[in-house]
Amino acid sequence: MTIREKIDKIHEMEKEREVLIRESKTVEEVALLKKMLDYTIDVYGQDSNSTIKMLNELGGTSKYIGEYDTGIHALTQARGIIENKFGKESIAYATTTLNLAEVLRFKGDIDKLEVLYKEVLAIYDKYGIKDRYEYASVCNNLGLYYQDTNQMDKAIKLHLISLEILKKLPEYKIALATTYNNMAIAYRGLGEDEKSDECIKTCLSIYEKEVGKGHAMYSAAINNLAVAFYNQGKLEKALELFKKVLFICEASFGRGSVNYEKVKQNVDMVEETIEMRKKK
Repeated sequence: MTIREKIDKIHEMEKEREVLIRESKTVEEVALLKKMLDYTIDVYGQDSNSTIKMLNELGGTSKYIGEYDTGIHALTQARGIIENKFGKESIAYATTTLNLAEVLRFKGDIDKLEVLYKEVLAIYDKYGIKDRYEYASVCNNLGLYYQDTNQMDKAIKLHLISLEILKKLPEYKIALATTYNNMAIAYRGLGEDEKSDECIKTCLSIYEKEVGKGHAMYSAAINNLAVAFYNQGKLEKALELFKKVLFICEASFGRGSVNYEKVKQNVDMVEETIEMRKKK
């Protein structure tokens, strides 16, 4: 293939990826990103900005289907290129570090996460971008780390910072919905169930308009609602919702993904609880 033909192929795959994202077909999307990366390196070079972008896309997406080593390798490679070209205090380095931290969080390797997130925040602070999407994103992700380590008071403070930023950025409605979803979990952990329920409702409303009910993001919010029903003792309703989430997770991420495994555990747990109740 000529260079022109390879560039055309990249554009063709970009359009194909847009369809896969809309349809929440993440397994297929990761496979496509690997091909796009190969073409990008061939056309633009190993150390090009286009290659950095593709490494970030592959690294950030692969975590959703459990391909953690793929993500870590891609993002570590991207950080090395960025460090050589722009330095370790560049915005690009911070953004890639944030993506790497997220892969590690999904993998459950959380020992270095707080240090990485705070490193990113320090770089963003240096450039004075506290009102931008990037800053909201790292606040959300650090908040999720605090959720994972059961520090819900710290988590909700960071999610609220993210919320106030994103409310002023109408082009990031999906990120706003995700923030409400994160807040719902944190409020639930703090015992503030009414606030949690309101956040879930707001989140679902935005997701339904922006991505539809069959999308993995919508299923994540439904999962939180199912947890709420379970905690209220409404087991049949919780089971119904967990099964919906499981179906979407399988279609989006595959049975080998951490998302699928976690939801399957919830389904099994609720079914066992219902059976135990019947025997009493």
